[in-house]
Amino acid sequence: MAKQYMFEQGRLSRRHFLQSSAVTLGVASTLPLSTSLADTPQAGGKARIRGWDPVGWDPFRTLSYRTHVALSFTHNRLFRYKSGPDVEIGTMIVEPDLVERWEEPSDTQYIFHLRQGVLFHDKPPVGGREMVAEDVKLTFERFMTQKGNGNRRLLDIADVKVLDKYTVQVALNSPNVWFLDYLAEASTIPILAKEVIDKYPKSLKKPETVVGTGPWMLDSYTPKVEAIFKKHPHYFRQGMPYIDEIHYLMMADNATAGAAYMAGKLDLAPGFRHTISGPAFRSFREKHPDWYYKGFRPSGMSYLAMRSDQAPFDDVRVRQAISMAMNRKGSGQYEKWRRENTAVPAGLKDWHLPVDQLGDAAKYYQYNPDEAKRLLSEAGHPNGFETPMLVHSGYSTRWGDYIERVAGWLGDVGIKVSIIDKEYGAYIRLLTRLKYDGMAMLLSKPYVTPDGFVYGRYAKNNLSHIDDAELRELAVAQRREKDVKKRKAVIDQLSRLAAEKQY
Repeated sequence: MAKQYMFEQGRLSRRHFLQSSAVTLGVASTLPLSTSLADTPQAGGKARIRGWDPVGWDPFRTLSYRTHVALSFTHNRLFRYKSGPDVEIGTMIVEPDLVERWEEPSDTQYIFHLRQGVLFHDKPPVGGREMVAEDVKLTFERFMTQKGNGNRRLLDIADVKVLDKYTVQVALNSPNVWFLDYLAEASTIPILAKEVIDKYPKSLKKPETVVGTGPWMLDSYTPKVEAIFKKHPHYFRQGMPYIDEIHYLMMADNATAGAAYMAGKLDLAPGFRHTISGPAFRSFREKHPDWYYKGFRPSGMSYLAMRSDQAPFDDVRVRQAISMAMNRKGSGQYEKWRRENTAVPAGLKDWHLPVDQLGDAAKYYQYNPDEAKRLLSEAGHPNGFETPMLVHSGYSTRWGDYIERVAGWLGDVGIKVSIIDKEYGAYIRLLTRLKYDGMAMLLSKPYVTPDGFVYGRYAKNNLSHIDDAELRELAVAQRREKDVKKRKAVIDQLSRLAAEKQY
C-alpha cells in the first residue's frame, strides 16, 4: 500500500481551514500546520480546492465520495470527528456537533439532546429557521428507507422518536459500539430540513435541495466546472467559518489537478483527502524542498470482490488461488512503506493484524502462481476458467494500469478476465445494488473504524455475497464488546479466519 503525503503551499494554513469548517470526510482534515504561518487565524478570502462533480446531491442515494465530499461543506451531523493542528493523523475522536449532550439508557438506546439556536441556511424552501428534533427524526427516517447508500445496513436502526422540541431518541435493532462513530462520518446522516424532505420526497438530486446547517452554503453550481460555497453568516459556531468562499473546481483528471496545484491555481493539494501520493510526491519534493510534509497510511484498500454465492467462487480453493496469483510485492523507494492489507487495512494500525501474525493462512498472501495453478486444478479447473470483472478505470491512470496488472496476474494462472469498464455513476450503482457477475475490482470506502471492513464485509448484504456463519458471528460479536482489548482479540480471530477463507 503506497504511502500518501500532505502538503501546504503557504497560502492557507491547516489551522485557518480547520477552524472554519465542520468537514469530516478528509476535505481538510489532513493538511499539516505550516511552520511558517502565524497561529492567529485571519478571517476572509477564498479557498480554491480541487473538486469532483457530484453524482447528484442526494446523500441517501449514493455512497460516492463525489457527492459526500461536496455536501460536507454544507451540512452538519449529530457528531463529528475532532480535528485541528494538535490532533494526530489517524486519531479518530468522536465529539458532539449538532448534539449538545447525550445519554445511553441501554446498549441499544440513545437519547440525543440537540443544540438550541442552530439555524438552517436562509434559502428556500427553509428560510433560515431553527433546526429542531423533527428535522432529525425525518432525516433518519429518510436514511432508513432510501436505497443506494450502503451505510444503512451498518447502522441497523429500529426506531426514531421525538421526545420534545430538542430531544430525539434512537433505538437500534442490536448493540453497536461503533454507532456514534458512524453518526460522525460525513457519508452517513447529514441532517436535512423538513421542508426539503417534504418538497422533494423522491430524490434530492438537484442542487436546490442543498440546504443544511453547515459552515458554507451552496451559492452556485456549474456541472463539471465549479461549485461555489459562501459563508453561512449565522453559523452556530461563533466567529466561524473564517473563510468567506470555497471555490470547488471540478477536475476529473489527476494530471490536470496536479498541474493546477503546481501552477498556484489551487490552495490545497489535489489528491483524495487533499493529499499527494506516489511518483507525484517525488516531483513535488524536488521542486519545493522547503514545503512541510508528513506521510501517513490511508484507511482504505483496493480489493477484488467475488460472487462467492456462485461457481467457481463458492470453492475456497479457487479464492485462495486467486489470492496467491496476486503479486502484492512493491518495489523502489516506497517498498519500506508497503503493508499488505488483511481484513482490516494497515492504515487502521490499532486494529490491523499483519500478515506475519495470520498463522498458516499467511501463505495465501504470498505470490505463488504455481501453487495457485495447483489449487485451481484440484478445484476442477486445470485449464482455468473465464470470468467478467466489473471495474471503473477512471480513478487515475495508475489505477487503470493496476487493473490491467491484476487481469494479467490472473491470466498467468489460467483465469481469463473480461474487463467490464463502466462509467462511474453506473459502476457505483451496480456495486451498491450488489449487481455484478463474476468479480469486481474496487477501492473500498476509507472507513475510520474496523467495523466497516469487518461487519460491512462479512455480515449481511455484502459485496462478495458472503454467507458464512462463523465470520458473521465474529463480526456481530465485535460490535457488542465494550472492552477494547477483548474487541481487538475478536477482530484478530476474524482476520485469521478471513485470511483462510479468502472471500
